[in-house]
Amino acid sequence: RPAPGGLYLSPFASVAYASLSSGSASASAAAWSVGATVGWSWVIANRVNIRLGGGIQYMSMKAEGSSGESKVYMGFGSILPAADLSLGIMF
Repeated sequence: RPAPGGLYLSPFASVAYASLSSGSASASAAAWSVGATVGWSWVIANRVNIRLGGGIQYMSMKAEGSSGESKVYMGFGSILPAADLSLGIMF
């Protein structure tokens, strides 16, 4: 079966969480995003697929941290550009 080539549309969603601590300081953050990219896919020798595209995403992040008695909260929600660069091998 031949690998796909040409124009593509790729919707996506992602979720991330991170935490860290050092001494009496600690912080954690959670983020999510949804969006889509559109681009072009090239097939080389019917085995290698290279994809290049761009698009848009909405990203939201909330973080909180503390050091001793002090606490800090921050976050954002924004529309941002999205990029897509992929290399794949069909087998």
